[in-house]
Amino acid sequence: MVIHPATAVANSWVVGDIGSYEIGAVGILFPLDTLFILHKHNSFHIGHEGFQPRGMKVQEPTAERRNPSHKYWRLANNFCYIGQTNMEVIVPEGVVATIHTLPEFMANGVIIQTSIIPGGYRGQLEYTIQNIFGDTYVTTGTMIGSLIFMEMTDEYPSQPRFA
Repeated sequence: MVIHPATAVANSWVVGDIGSYEIGAVGILFPLDTLFILHKHNSFHIGHEGFQPRGMKVQEPTAERRNPSHKYWRLANNFCYIGQTNMEVIVPEGVVATIHTLPEFMANGVIIQTSIIPGGYRGQLEYTIQNIFGDTYVTTGTMIGSLIFMEMTDEYPSQPRFA
């Protein structure tokens, strides 16, 4: 069952500048605060011993020439990025969280993904951004995704819902 986002804020499951996120109908809308670009040509190794990541570096926003206070990130076509918010997420036991891409981005080929965030997690929200179509320009402070909290239950249906 989805937990109302106002409940999550009231219970301090989201900590940070209240002005940096918005309470939506089913989730907490969050901006892209930091962008990392994955090194596309580095290899990734994973096995029983652990993993060796590709490596990444911070991509600074670009200032417009005509209006230097207006900054944006350029998401290149067919590149993969790691996004990060400045807010801290505290997922209590018995609750999980996930994020969803806002429709404006999904409709234009920009997809945001993360794994299920388990109860007990505390830290910044990080997510993968994939741009599968043409170049995309995201103004700093733009809401990019929705954080959704869900209650875990011990219920297991005796019959599958979809047969």
